[in-house]
Amino acid sequence: MDRGSRGKGWALREAFKVSKGDLVSFIDGDGDCCARMLLRLLPFAEDFPVVVGSKRITKSPLRRKIMTHVTRWWFRLLFGVKVDTQTGIKIFHREALEKLENGWACDDFLFDLEIIARLQKLNVKMVEVPVEVEIKRQVSLKTIFLIAWGSICLRLNLLLKKE
Repeated sequence: MDRGSRGKGWALREAFKVSKGDLVSFIDGDGDCCARMLLRLLPFAEDFPVVVGSKRITKSPLRRKIMTHVTRWWFRLLFGVKVDTQTGIKIFHREALEKLENGWACDDFLFDLEIIARLQKLNVKMVEVPVEVEIKRQVSLKTIFLIAWGSICLRLNLLLKKE
């Protein structure tokens, strides 16, 4: 548990360290995606070291749909990522995660973006699988700014590091 408010990325890295087994998964706690969606991702883990859930937003306000598409475009532009990084449901082979043990730049909610960008740079195979989501809250303008600014900082940080 992250009692010191160090962020989602820090908490997940700590959880990865103590987890057992060949597969490691996580799901965000915001309730947008039901845990049963992991069962949809699991069969793909046989062929792919990284399986990423991708939200298909159908019953949400237009503003949220636009925000989702703009964010995906922005991350593709900055990082070249080809999968959805912000849907908080993923499965990793432990071997893939072990390639990234050091040099973390991100402790916050952009951790998903960092892990996917770094693994993609290492040519780790990944697949995107559609999952059902129920959007429970809107994204604030402050959050939009934090995502934009944080992703620029993360990109610069990763450019300065060697994998």
